[in-house]
Amino acid sequence: MKRFLFLILVLLFASSLHAQWQEARMSLPFVAGSVAAAGGACTWYDCVVYTPNGALSDGATRNWRNIIPANTCADSGTKIRITVKGGVAGAGANIQASTIGIMTSGDVFDAAPTAIKWDSGSASTTVAQDTEKVSDDTTYTLTKTNRHGIHIYTTDRDFAIMTSGAGGLYYDATASDESATLDPATSEAAGEGIVIKLEVCK
Repeated sequence: MKRFLFLILVLLFASSLHAQWQEARMSLPFVAGSVAAAGGACTWYDCVVYTPNGALSDGATRNWRNIIPANTCADSGTKIRITVKGGVAGAGANIQASTIGIMTSGDVFDAAPTAIKWDSGSASTTVAQDTEKVSDDTTYTLTKTNRHGIHIYTTDRDFAIMTSGAGGLYYDATASDESATLDPATSEAAGEGIVIKLEVCK
């Protein structure tokens, strides 16, 4: 009799553990083709992914504004991160500052942009030759119906880029940092792109 009661208790305990495991498993976030963020707060997905087909490689100082046209992203989100890549032939690139903001038209930020950091909180970073570099996660409300601009200020440019098929670039050869300037004087390079990947967390 005691053995029978013991077996019943063991079965009840095992059943309880299985139920708790099923409940925990079902609570985990999952979206096809995406990656869940730590803590389940949001889920990362690719907004823009390009395979570079050209390069910028002359070691010059430049301010770049990479355009993300409205409705490029499938969904809006609350965080972003970007990826750039060093050129194949040069020595790499030095990024001194990066920002993102809404740009309704032209090269003008609608309001003060949000800083993008690298290497766990640094404004600057080095991008090695023929190597991708991913920024820190940045808290930023990306609304898919808005046009956005990503500004990168570099003092030594050697990037793998898109020479066509991207959202477009604005650039300025001034030596000063214009990453927070609302309306710099720039020239346009239609179809080009220096950001090869933009991820959004929704």
